Amino acid sequence: MKRYVYILFALLATLSIQTQRPQGAEMRENMDGDHRLTVSGRVIDTELREPMVLASVQMFRAKDSTFVGGSVTDLSGNFSIEAPGNGIFKLKITSVGFQPIEREVTLRRNQSQDLGTLMISSDAELLQ
Repeated sequence: MKRYVYILFALLATLSIQTQRPQGAEMRENMDGDHRLTVSGRVIDTELREPMVLASVQMFRAKDSTFVGGSVTDLSGNFSIEAPGNGIFKLKITSVGFQPIEREVTLRRNQSQDLGTLMISSDAELLQ
């Protein structure tokens, strides 16, 4: 039952997040004209060893914390966010009742990055 409450809260939280592209942003393409630069990965609950469904994933520029993209994890815990270009970014993954995950991601030479499996831990201080 607790898990369904977490999923409901996560769903409500993600509905309030507007994942708009920054004003003036354009699609970045490589020389072939069809490659999109992405950051992807999978989020797993450390205790249950199950995929985290509907966890919020946000990406910010490291230099000024400007929001550049966002997504939620799917039924398998996977996510993918399109990056605006090369650079250093901060990735923040959150879900109600769990400790946030923060990672710094550096994108170079127009190469996408797969972060692999990220483990998210439950928050020890849950309200009764």
